[in-house]
Amino acid sequence: MEASNVDGETTPGPVPPVDDKSVEAFLSATDAGLAAKVRAAVAEVAVPAGSTLFGAVVSVGCDTPTAVSWVTTFDGIEVTPTVPKSGVQCTVPVTSVALFPVPN
Repeated sequence: MEASNVDGETTPGPVPPVDDKSVEAFLSATDAGLAAKVRAAVAEVAVPAGSTLFGAVVSVGCDTPTAVSWVTTFDGIEVTPTVPKSGVQCTVPVTSVALFPVPN
C-alpha cells in the first residue's frame, strides 16, 4: 500500500499487527488515509497456517518499491525493499507499507 505526500519514516524493523492495539501502535505516525488502507489490508489478508503477519513502512521517497524481501537476523527480521532508480525528479514523496507473512 502506498500514499503520496503523507510523510513518515521507514520502520527500523517490521512489527506484527496481530490485534487492534498493535495495529494502532504500528499506524500511530501514519496519515489517516494510508492507515485506513493498511487496516483494511490487515483485516483481509490470509495468513498461512504456521506464519505470523508482519508490517513495515519500507520506503519514503520518489521511487516506489517493486518488491520486498526479508531475512531473519540475530536482531530480528530485516526488511529490504527493491526500489528501482527512475531518475525522474519528483516533488511528492510516496510512503510505501508492506505486509508479509513470516513462518514461525
